[in-house]
Amino acid sequence: MSSPEQDPVYEVMKNQSGRKADNHTVQNLTYENVGIKETSKDKETIIEHDSMNEIQITSCDPEKCHERHIRYNVTMEQIVALIQRSSECRQYIKYRCIGSILFEGGGYTQSATWLSRDGSHMKYWEGATSRRNFYCACGETESCVDSNKKCNCDSNSRDTETSDEGFLTDKDTLPVTGLQFGDAGDAGEYGWHTLGPLVCTGRN
Repeated sequence: MSSPEQDPVYEVMKNQSGRKADNHTVQNLTYENVGIKETSKDKETIIEHDSMNEIQITSCDPEKCHERHIRYNVTMEQIVALIQRSSECRQYIKYRCIGSILFEGGGYTQSATWLSRDGSHMKYWEGATSRRNFYCACGETESCVDSNKKCNCDSNSRDTETSDEGFLTDKDTLPVTGLQFGDAGDAGEYGWHTLGPLVCTGRN
């Protein structure tokens, strides 16, 4: 078993408390005080951010015209240390849409993107386990509302609300540091995004 000094969660608590933490201090500091939470379920460690609630994108039409920068409650260095020590990490992401696409349609080739921890513009969405460009989970399972599309929102329907949602799980790119969307400038075009906390479980 690793000592507290080797645990990235310990380092977060030590650094955020502003003092050196011994075993007693670690046991008595609450995760809420330092921006992280731990649950008993599979020893989950949860790191929250400033954009936890669903947010409607601004009315704009060019690709990636709506931007949301994600600010976490601890430093990126501390988050990366936690990810490297954890056996699995995941982050929930969702785009709810009416007449607003994610990737392909309406003359766009990539209307939306999420940014990895190093700022790279990623070209796949939640649940696309193959990480193929412009794929969502429904594209992997051939279950999208439009069978010719790889994401539900790419059906671009102004008559029906749909969504693409699920978990991102690539430890090399998590956490999400930004979101960009577009195709919401005309009447009948709407989009809402949701990004959950980073959740890590287990230890390597």
